Amino acid sequence: MDKMIEHVIGPGPIDSTDPVVTADAAGNVLHNDVVFIEVLDKHDSVIERHRFNRLPLTLGAAYSNDFIVEPSSSSKPLSLALERDESGDLRVRALEGSESFWAPGGMTRMWRTNPERAFIIAGQRLRVRPRAYVPSAKSVASAPLPMLGRFAWAWSLLLVIASFVGITWLNDIDGSKLVTYLTSGLGIIMVLIIWAGIWALVSRLTGRSTHFLTHLAVGALAFASLTVIDYSFDTVAFAFNLSWIQRYDYALMGAIFGVAAWVHGHWIARVRNITAIITALLIGGGLFATQAAGHYALRGDLASTQTLTEIRPPAVRVVSGSNVDKFFEDANELKELAEKSRPEKPEGIDFGSYDSE
Repeated sequence: MDKMIEHVIGPGPIDSTDPVVTADAAGNVLHNDVVFIEVLDKHDSVIERHRFNRLPLTLGAAYSNDFIVEPSSSSKPLSLALERDESGDLRVRALEGSESFWAPGGMTRMWRTNPERAFIIAGQRLRVRPRAYVPSAKSVASAPLPMLGRFAWAWSLLLVIASFVGITWLNDIDGSKLVTYLTSGLGIIMVLIIWAGIWALVSRLTGRSTHFLTHLAVGALAFASLTVIDYSFDTVAFAFNLSWIQRYDYALMGAIFGVAAWVHGHWIARVRNITAIITALLIGGGLFATQAAGHYALRGDLASTQTLTEIRPPAVRVVSGSNVDKFFEDANELKELAEKSRPEKPEGIDFGSYDSE
């Protein structure tokens, strides 16, 4: 009887059949040798699940192996064994003459399997689980950026809308209508949807999940950070007459979105780190170059001082609001008051008729 019974099972429920039980010559029951080898994507979602009823198993590129792995670009042969060690635990071992493989912790020649951890051979993520394994909450597909929380997209979207509406309100000295605030909020939502949609497509091409909401959360945090930091820098520049801040503040957009692009690529789409870094440099550098060219065209010199004429914050309502007309009315009243308060010329001898000699 062939030692291997193999078929591919999707990520759904597994049919429960009678376990294969073996015994030694004395009749002692040995370990259940039914194991499942799962092929995973970059987000640890199951692509294929293969069942094997006997151990040991061989894994490699040759068709003589029990589990065939696509050949790698390496010139060395790839051949591993899945077996039980002296204590009965499952382990993966590189056979003589074969390359080492990657397991949690780095490259190795032998690794004791963990049903919740994957190892990599020939660029494929694999995971070994015995029949007795019971999935836990931690064994589901790994979530990108779990530190943000499940509803990060909701609170980050509210944060970016609040920041944009707040900046619009601070800049509103004319008492603009509600449509100004609606346009500001809806405009940023559309930009975020497009930004997150592009990165979701990248995630879909590199894995099996789009992670659209996670991309949306990261994009929203990047936009909110840019809005708050840029406005704060401009306010400080005006308050303390620090022209060098406004001279180069356009570099903020390139820096912030360069970092965001790296997070999108490396932590969510999970492309190679060098690919994520290059992408971040291209996006951040492109934004910096575009804005630098615009500043050069306007002022003729990248290092020239931007005119600090915009009052910040111009519309902080301490008592009541104001607008342009009210500003000039107050200015005229102040001028009239100053004219009335000017002291009159004292009466007395006029020495103006005497010429100095």
